[in-house]
Amino acid sequence: MKRKMFSILSCTCSAFLLGSFVTLALPAVSSAASESKTIAMLSDSKTIRMLKEKLDKVEKNQAELYHSLEEKKSPGLMSKVTDKITLGGIIELEASIDSNDKDGDTSDIVLATASLGVEADINEHVSGVITLLYEEDDTPLEVDEGTITVTSPSNFSATGGKFYIPFGVYNSHFVSDPVTLKLGETNESAAMVSYAKEGLPLEFSAGIFNGAMDETGDKNKIDDFFASITATPIEGLTVGVYYLSDFAETARMEALVATRTKTVAGQGAFFYYEYNKLSFIGEYITAAEEYNVADLDANSDGVGDEPSAYDLEIAYHYNDAAEIALRLEGSSDFFDWPQRQYGVAVGYGIYENVALAFEVLTGEFDASDVKRTLATAQIAIEF
Repeated sequence: MKRKMFSILSCTCSAFLLGSFVTLALPAVSSAASESKTIAMLSDSKTIRMLKEKLDKVEKNQAELYHSLEEKKSPGLMSKVTDKITLGGIIELEASIDSNDKDGDTSDIVLATASLGVEADINEHVSGVITLLYEEDDTPLEVDEGTITVTSPSNFSATGGKFYIPFGVYNSHFVSDPVTLKLGETNESAAMVSYAKEGLPLEFSAGIFNGAMDETGDKNKIDDFFASITATPIEGLTVGVYYLSDFAETARMEALVATRTKTVAGQGAFFYYEYNKLSFIGEYITAAEEYNVADLDANSDGVGDEPSAYDLEIAYHYNDAAEIALRLEGSSDFFDWPQRQYGVAVGYGIYENVALAFEVLTGEFDASDVKRTLATAQIAIEF
């Protein structure tokens, strides 16, 4: 069933990606001068394009300050401090009540996120980013990302440093991270090559890194790789697929797989579609096959686990300042997370760059009588 779900989603995304490749294959004629090429190169930078999108929101009260991991990890409005340096950040305060039959009832008020980003444009070809992150009860103050990116007029870029590799997109309209992010988020020191050109509906990234996990007998070396392809075949629709050579390198899987006799890859697919006032999100991430029993058998049933997770959301944007969203998510062989979870979230931009959000999620674990209800309120600011 899990492989069938992945096949359906990945085949759909692949069909759109194939159409985008056809578009790329069409001949094009350009007569831009050297100066025009430089301007085009700068405008093609993923970071700069993201900053443009954020600047477009400055004079609006937004129901949510970001809706993807990539946007959150490039925090704030990035205001210029000098000609070469920009600075920005995000602060999120959350209060929650969790009625949980499995882990016990809890309630808390936490500084969920305190993130500060500094970006330096060294010259027209080279830029650097440093992001500091603190998450109470989860992440001590640390350098979350530190990268150097070199771009070229041919629309290729090379990035090196510590960053979130493009294994998963994790779009969401909720306060709580989707279960797909819990399973697949991967932060590594890596080297990556990307291709993106404004006006073409395709982006590609691939890279290598030396992960923390090794098979028994392996030496400490660069032997992990990843790749992702994202396409925008029609206005409002984005689809993509991604691959990781060793699924045990994700942050959560590192904790689950203590030793390893077999390398199991990870794979996933997603879509994001906006139509009028509605937006639709779908993402599925999974191990490519079962682990050996000796490597991962969390429920001790004598069968190797094959962890997977999915997230489906629909949101209605009443106006720029207000939205309501529904979520259905679930997991398999991911036993510290509900097997199914669903709920509703409401977001409202009370002031410029200040947003309130409320959500209620109900989850069901493997045993049908073991449930949880999580209610969370959040206030977030972006600067």
